[in-house]
Amino acid sequence: MIRRPAALLTLLLLAGCTDSGQETAAPATPVTPVGGASPAVCADGKTTFGKLSTTPVLIGVTPIVEITDRKGGPVNEPMEQVGTRTAGVAAEPGVPVADVYRALQEQKFGDVRLADLGTAFRPEENGTNTVDGPGRFVAYEYLRVVRAPFTWTCAGVKHPGTVTTWENGSDYGILDCDYDARDGGRPRESDAVYHQVRELRC
Repeated sequence: MIRRPAALLTLLLLAGCTDSGQETAAPATPVTPVGGASPAVCADGKTTFGKLSTTPVLIGVTPIVEITDRKGGPVNEPMEQVGTRTAGVAAEPGVPVADVYRALQEQKFGDVRLADLGTAFRPEENGTNTVDGPGRFVAYEYLRVVRAPFTWTCAGVKHPGTVTTWENGSDYGILDCDYDARDGGRPRESDAVYHQVRELRC
């Protein structure tokens, strides 16, 4: 059995990501407004969100840990950072990014806490994963990154943008390099991260 504190992670034999994890969302990247009104003078702007998307993004991965004991052992080598994300709002100057971010929390996530605005995620330096048999193992950490397109409307003028964030915290997994990648039982969203970790380490 693989053991890790339940409050910290959902431990999987696989986990996945659909991009390399190298890009960082810029909190203030300008976008083109629809219309010409200045958002800075608006006191009653309204935020509406489009369809949200969630992408697993690999953040950190350990070197291969070879375990020969039939009873298993720890996989606790230091994580190498292979990507990061910053929780932010990409919009034109003047759009109240803190208000937009707060609106996303309230409208779409409720009591599920998002990462704080401006947080740049880094992987843990050391994990405490264990496995219950021999093999060549790699531990990894990933985020479920949310992208939320929005429109902030001021005096009838629409100002578009995008929020990048994640549910506060991260997920972990352990990959057995000797396990046949064709075997079943993997969550669909995890496939890309699983294969990315295998390419990087196995």
